[in-house]
Amino acid sequence: MAKVNNIPLLKQEKTLLADIKKQKEANIGLSGKEAEAAQKVLDKMEDQLDTLRSKNTEVFSYLKLSKELIKASKDHSNVLVNQKAIWLGIGSIGKSINKEAAKGDKLSKKLVKSYQGVLDLSQTILMNTRAIGTEEFQKVNITRKIIELKKLEGEVTEDGRQKDLAKAIQLLELQKEAQSIMEQMHNSSQAAAKTMVAPFKKVVDTLGSVPVIGGLIQSSFGGVLDEWQESLSARIGKAMSGGLDKAPADVGEDAKKAFMTSKTKKAGGKGYKAGMWAEEKKKREEGADYDEDELAAAAKKSKYMKASIAGLAVVAALWNKIGKFAMDTGLSYN
Repeated sequence: MAKVNNIPLLKQEKTLLADIKKQKEANIGLSGKEAEAAQKVLDKMEDQLDTLRSKNTEVFSYLKLSKELIKASKDHSNVLVNQKAIWLGIGSIGKSINKEAAKGDKLSKKLVKSYQGVLDLSQTILMNTRAIGTEEFQKVNITRKIIELKKLEGEVTEDGRQKDLAKAIQLLELQKEAQSIMEQMHNSSQAAAKTMVAPFKKVVDTLGSVPVIGGLIQSSFGGVLDEWQESLSARIGKAMSGGLDKAPADVGEDAKKAFMTSKTKKAGGKGYKAGMWAEEKKKREEGADYDEDELAAAAKKSKYMKASIAGLAVVAALWNKIGKFAMDTGLSYN
């Protein structure tokens, strides 16, 4: 039997649950001393399960969180860059926690803590997908976590651990790109809403200085305009995030020809074989590979998004002029 510290936590739990089920079935129909002995065996198994869960309460909660985050990330393909790569990365983090938590050595504990931190960041980023333009949107320092994981690279020597750590860093790079886009959307939403409401606030401020009725106007409309600005910012943010589409994968005929050519012996490859393009196409469409090409694709999408968001500033400025003109014209008739 393998040592306990070599068996992932979830596998230990699954094995104990299966053994308990078998023992309960075996206990049926027993009586006397035989039943007592069998019950003691069952009690011991259940105690082992309780001990496993109680000693690893936090770890099990994070393993559950990883599953919830995977489900949540699948629902936000319009906002997350390389969405499938993100939820695959979150799944990889869950597996790493599952393995490392069972080992219990100093490095394992350090890795588990760092991976849990990655899941915490992932949760915040996913919450941000629904909070663009609102007060609930949070700024996240992903670079700090990337630096933390890169420092661990010097301590990790095993090939499997190195690969797990590399996947965690690449996940953070993708999430950093997504967060950057969402922050731009959030800031632009708030700026646009502020600009649109500004002319109305100016009128209220002006009338607020009028004797007798000024205070009444300020108290009646000041808070309303603030609420309107917040609501408008949230609606702009929702509209912007809903309008994003995942960048299409490069799987056209030209891409296929280029791929097939790259696999020929003349190009230094082993020779193109049937099915190779189908496999490559699937990888490109799902974004399942963690490599420099994928990060470059994320950066490219970010560049397009920055251009789109910059355009919102022009729209906001135009709204400001229209609102100011409307207010000035309205006041001139009084």
